[in-house]
Amino acid sequence: MRPLFTSKETLTMIRHAALAAGLIAAIAVPAAAQKLNPLATKGGAIAPGRYACQDWDYYGGPTITNNRVSTWMRVTSAGAYAYIGSKEQPGTMAYTASSGAIAFRTGPFAPDENGTIEGVFGKRQDGHPMIVLTYRLKGADVTGEYCTLAPN
Repeated sequence: MRPLFTSKETLTMIRHAALAAGLIAAIAVPAAAQKLNPLATKGGAIAPGRYACQDWDYYGGPTITNNRVSTWMRVTSAGAYAYIGSKEQPGTMAYTASSGAIAFRTGPFAPDENGTIEGVFGKRQDGHPMIVLTYRLKGADVTGEYCTLAPN
């Protein structure tokens, strides 16, 4: 014998009743979720050093916690970077100081048949250097990482 309501139907009815009673607020979710843009300013002299990166979904604000770091990268100059995995993989990039735009030319972040990785350098509200990476890969949702200059 089938129950009168499925668990999904029951949950929907409870949610609707709670909304009607004013117990919970309706939450509008946009069709394409907008990601936080923590950059207060873009461009300027790019800060060399090691950057700790966190996925957009796990970015915790000004503090980077090691258990949330998904990628490490190193910027050695306005024209060179390295992905830090089991070994450093160097590459070249073109940096536009007026906009903060980073175009990866060679190395692990260079465009290929699978898509592109774009970068923007700037500073957070507190003045700390940050790079926002955006991944545009074929057959996947647009994703990215927020990379904060890590202490030495």
